[in-house]
Amino acid sequence: MKSALGSTVPVKVVVVDNASSDGSMVHLKNLFGHNPRLTVMENPENLGFAKANNMAFHLAAGEYILLLNPDCVIKPDTLARMMSVMREHRIPAWRDA
Repeated sequence: MKSALGSTVPVKVVVVDNASSDGSMVHLKNLFGHNPRLTVMENPENLGFAKANNMAFHLAAGEYILLLNPDCVIKPDTLARMMSVMREHRIPAWRDA
């Protein structure tokens, strides 16, 4: 979370929790709950990885959407570099083809 929010480009982070019971959501909210770029969705049961991602997509906006597992750490310039590469090698979206 910290690395995503530390990006050099503007980000909106959506976390979907599938009914974890390890206290991670309390910890997340204590550390980052005040950040307006963070949205937390808590499911009452484990709906599965794909369904949770689909829920996040409904809140996502922007030119790019990144699915990032919670055990990943990125450097501050990672997203900017990824965006640069994608812009240089743009492929038309299926709806534009």
